[in-house]
Amino acid sequence: MDPVETVQVAGMTLHPLTVPQIVNEIVLRSLTGERMLLANHNLHSLYLMQRDPLIQSFYDRAERTIIDGTPILRMAQRKKDDLTSAHRVGSTDWLGALLHVANEAGLRIALLGGAPGVADRAKDEIVQRFEGIEVAAHDGFFDTTRNSADNRAVLDWIKQFRPDVLLVGMGMPRQELWVQENYDDLAATVTCTVGGCLDYIGGAQDLAPRWLGQYGLEWAYRLARSPRRLSRRYLAEPPAVAFHLLHTRLRASAKGGADQASV
Repeated sequence: MDPVETVQVAGMTLHPLTVPQIVNEIVLRSLTGERMLLANHNLHSLYLMQRDPLIQSFYDRAERTIIDGTPILRMAQRKKDDLTSAHRVGSTDWLGALLHVANEAGLRIALLGGAPGVADRAKDEIVQRFEGIEVAAHDGFFDTTRNSADNRAVLDWIKQFRPDVLLVGMGMPRQELWVQENYDDLAATVTCTVGGCLDYIGGAQDLAPRWLGQYGLEWAYRLARSPRRLSRRYLAEPPAVAFHLLHTRLRASAKGGADQASV
């Protein structure tokens, strides 16, 4: 696989990819049988990564981590100024294009996530849009404890279906922690974490108008729709992230000054 340019910023390793590049990566890996974990970074994931080493381990494992959030794009642009809004890509942006190509290529897609019935509705919606595509679905409401009967059953379900692409949509950080803990046992070529994408396809949640993404305002739409559930994520976490980054920068500057003084 050809090397992909990376951007290192705020402790993150990012691979700025556009929708066609993401789809190309997934399909090529699926056809060649070369495993890949596709992750995404937004401000929420950065907040979680700063506080949980297991989340950091998940991102260390991922072969590709795309930019899913305007604040992360702005950080990356300070390191690489030719990045554009096309490099801010959520799972709902690339999934439709992937399904179209996957249908043509005969790839098998597994959906894991959502409340009971949601993944099945997402599957039905996909099959209606792409006649002939092979899709399997399982809800995300199971005991994710490593050795639980539920977890073993889900791993067996994946093993029996042997998907080319596994879409894990159990919300952040549950999906990242589950993938990190079970990745070596996942019988899938490409594994992608897709957050609430299955809820949107299955009709459990409304998708923010796509034009809001151009202005970095999708968060405001989601907050207005679910203020109690998302107020901490969108109102409290960003200042905490900023404080952590400032503290890290000041500590690094102080260490650099001390090192210089000791020379």
